[in-house]
Amino acid sequence: MDFNNITMLNDVDVKSYHNIIRVRIISWWKLPSKNNADETYSIEMIVVDEQGTRMHASCLSKYFSLFEKYFTHGSCLIIKSPTFGPNTATFKYVDNRHKIGFYYNTKITQSDDLFGSFYGFSFTGFKSILDKTAREDVSIDVIGSVVRCFDRVKKAGDNNYYRRSMELEDLENHCICVTLWDEYEKQFSDYLSKHPDVTTIVIVLQFGRLKWFGGKPYVSNAFNNVTRLFINDDINEINSFKQSLLERPEKETSSSSRRTTSSLIYSLRDEFLVNNDFCKVAELLEIMEVKSVIIVATIIHVDPHIEWYYDACTKCNKKVNKEVIRTMEDEGSADFEEKKVLTCKTPKCAGEAISATQRFKLPIQVQDPTGITSFTIFDGEARRIFKKTAKEILEKYLEVCYNKSLPDEFDDLVDKKYGFKIDITNYNVINKCQFFTISKMTNDSSIIGELEKNFNLEEDDSWTADNVTPIFKLNEIESISKADKVKLKCSLDEIYDVDEPLSYSSTKARQSLSSSGKEDNFKLLTPKLEK
Repeated sequence: MDFNNITMLNDVDVKSYHNIIRVRIISWWKLPSKNNADETYSIEMIVVDEQGTRMHASCLSKYFSLFEKYFTHGSCLIIKSPTFGPNTATFKYVDNRHKIGFYYNTKITQSDDLFGSFYGFSFTGFKSILDKTAREDVSIDVIGSVVRCFDRVKKAGDNNYYRRSMELEDLENHCICVTLWDEYEKQFSDYLSKHPDVTTIVIVLQFGRLKWFGGKPYVSNAFNNVTRLFINDDINEINSFKQSLLERPEKETSSSSRRTTSSLIYSLRDEFLVNNDFCKVAELLEIMEVKSVIIVATIIHVDPHIEWYYDACTKCNKKVNKEVIRTMEDEGSADFEEKKVLTCKTPKCAGEAISATQRFKLPIQVQDPTGITSFTIFDGEARRIFKKTAKEILEKYLEVCYNKSLPDEFDDLVDKKYGFKIDITNYNVINKCQFFTISKMTNDSSIIGELEKNFNLEEDDSWTADNVTPIFKLNEIESISKADKVKLKCSLDEIYDVDEPLSYSSTKARQSLSSSGKEDNFKLLTPKLEK
């Protein structure tokens, strides 16, 4: 056969019987007969050509004897004289109005000239999903890291099948909700069972289906085994995504969009209202175990005497050190050349060229009816609140040259009531340290209202001043001695290593606190199971 005149799928003449195409099969499945589910009506396929154009293909059962042997995933085929019909499906697996068919005059040859991606992914950006520009009538491919995972739920009326929802985050901090059903949920559960200590899960859902419910987008698998699920597979796309997570550009898209437009909104309520211990400020130092607690308090002060940011390594987020290296200019010369360099103490950055960016480490004081204490807001939550990076705020602050000790953005925090999720660490317990890290915070009035109702905080608000025993009075804050400020900063450095541990990040899933005795060995992400 003459296979020299190969036509790309975008250029085929659908009226001709003389087209020659070269494609790779990236998915195939058997379609049962409507009259007898035990019989196969056709083999359906998704194919892609060298230009990345995808097209649906279908082979009727009466031609199986001629062609079925060629239909394997990843195989590259040269097809002469296929037929082309309209793709009239209400829900299409590819955005193409044509469909390839096979008949008795069609010829197929296995191609030794492999091309393109073995899987033929065509990823849809999370932003286009959230912006409602992604179509619901065409399947989509998505890739993201699992930052939140919920318990599986039994499928109504069937004890053998379950569904599970999770939150995926892309490299721009946009998040969407993904729901896995039936065998796809089982595949995910099996993976979790076999990898109980996994700290990063990146999944690809190929040929998924997008639906909007209650103003929120949800992506799920299709229900005829077309969808393909990849979980931390050793494939280029997942490996590249993981590497990009580690090398995220310093100027990231604001994380505010992931909180207001994604399905995280409903899970934020669970974060504060489901299976969590509530605590008052005066009770914090009484806690004798590593745990997380919920507190409702008002921010009364942002401390201007402690730096609100730190210079972080762009590879590991640890604090970088600035060193001066002196080298002799010429042999025998008394002149030295001084060069400032950045160093990072983490082993994985040893010997690497270090670059840094600014990240938030914002010290605040909060008060409830029982007292005052100190919290630290790290980068994830701060970026969500201010809708800016620490670098952006710092550049603006330095450019304007305010006489103020702190940027204007921080003024908006003061006198605002928040719900805080606080992580009590080993250091807090052992040293009775009253400086705590915020792992999550919200000023959602409905969440705060439910917390106040559930824990009778409305009654607490009616207490008189005699009932309140502050840890230290607000009017004493400005008069704290310089020596005390240095001691306070050292304490914060010792607790947090002026870094944002993953267990404290709002944009990444948190590691188990009980297993984080050494906070130097942070891995990238720990998906968190929730009710």
